[in-house]
Amino acid sequence: QPPHLKKILAVFVRIDFADPAADTARYQEVVRQIAGQDIPLWIILGNKKPTITQPEAEAALVAAVTFAGKHGVRTALYPHSHCFISSAEQA
Repeated sequence: QPPHLKKILAVFVRIDFADPAADTARYQEVVRQIAGQDIPLWIILGNKKPTITQPEAEAALVAAVTFAGKHGVRTALYPHSHCFISSAEQA
């Protein structure tokens, strides 16, 4: 790697639940871009659909983690304030 380029330490995606097809397409594209580069994917579960249930959120998370795993991409759940999962304790 050229010295002027820095290693990307992580990439994050946000699943907001307002448009599940767009959420899926977004994380799938990101996974394809980072596959084989030892860059983990951090997943934020947003809150743009106030009626999202825990089982729906879990299903979306499992789908994203499963897809990433099939491409050799490690994942982490990234809690974020004012989101479906907003703290490490919740995660």
